[in-house]
Amino acid sequence: MSYLSQMGALAVQNFLSAAVGMAVAVALIRGFARRGSKTIGNFWVDLVRGTIYVLLPIAFVAAIVFMAQGVLQTLAGPVPIHDALDGVRQVIPRGPVASQETIKELGTNGGGFFNANAASPFENPTGLTNLLSIALMLCIPVALTYTFGKMVGSTRQGAAILAVMAIIFAGWLAIGSVAEHQANPAVATAGVTYQPAGNMEGKDVRFGDTSAVSVHAGRAGPLNVGPHGFSEILYTFTSVTNNNGSAFAGISVNTAFFNVITTFGLLLGRFVIIIPVLALAGALAAKEPVPASAGTFRTDQPMFAGLLIGVILIVGALTFFPAVSLGPIVEQLSHGRFF
Repeated sequence: MSYLSQMGALAVQNFLSAAVGMAVAVALIRGFARRGSKTIGNFWVDLVRGTIYVLLPIAFVAAIVFMAQGVLQTLAGPVPIHDALDGVRQVIPRGPVASQETIKELGTNGGGFFNANAASPFENPTGLTNLLSIALMLCIPVALTYTFGKMVGSTRQGAAILAVMAIIFAGWLAIGSVAEHQANPAVATAGVTYQPAGNMEGKDVRFGDTSAVSVHAGRAGPLNVGPHGFSEILYTFTSVTNNNGSAFAGISVNTAFFNVITTFGLLLGRFVIIIPVLALAGALAAKEPVPASAGTFRTDQPMFAGLLIGVILIVGALTFFPAVSLGPIVEQLSHGRFF
């Protein structure tokens, strides 16, 4: 893609995607906050405010930090180099990377300027840029919990939602970290029994070691067969429908089949879900509040947080467990262990 298309299409869409998500979230919060109202706000006003007052300032400052750390930001063309050691001639791509990287991470959008994305030293050269990338991804969802508390007049309710998010995130992070630090059974089968860093598949270890299937066209994408290949496909569709867009290293989604079908997944996950959310917001805004009484269930207490965690886990398990059973779980159990 040209520099113009990178900046005028992809980077702009990264801003708009994040701004639309924020606008929908704020509209839903208004549904909780308003009483007997027929409206939940103006979409265009929210879109402009979110872009100008939130996204642009944060992305601008973060881009300066990225550039100071060595992330590329130039309109100059690629640079040909000649390696004197082995005689290999290479072409090093360049471009307006830092400006796109910051809004990509801030808006939790997948992809990047280079195929390796944040694993490329031209896009993510230091530990500071790696840490800042993670902070940018968490920035909007964490901040919206405080926004919710302020708009409904109770920051304790926002804190309760943040606590739920933190507990679930920490739990799955712990499970993933333990699993990823175990030896790769496939590598052990090949005769490599000493794996001190654990599973190294698809890992960028510069900053440490913790950092569609029923048709032929769908099965042609994964480079692995069996449960691992299914996991590659499952992760791909989970990713595109949840506003990310990354993929396992072992799957090639740049085929006509995967380009088309993942586009439909992206549209369903990003746009179709907006309709019921806004409908819920409108229904809530039109209702009159019921005065609190002795039987009112408080939503700013640990009991509510615990029940919310349970509902999220149950719904998530019912949604994903059948598919996960055919991929990661079967693969692990086939080697006689779960982690």
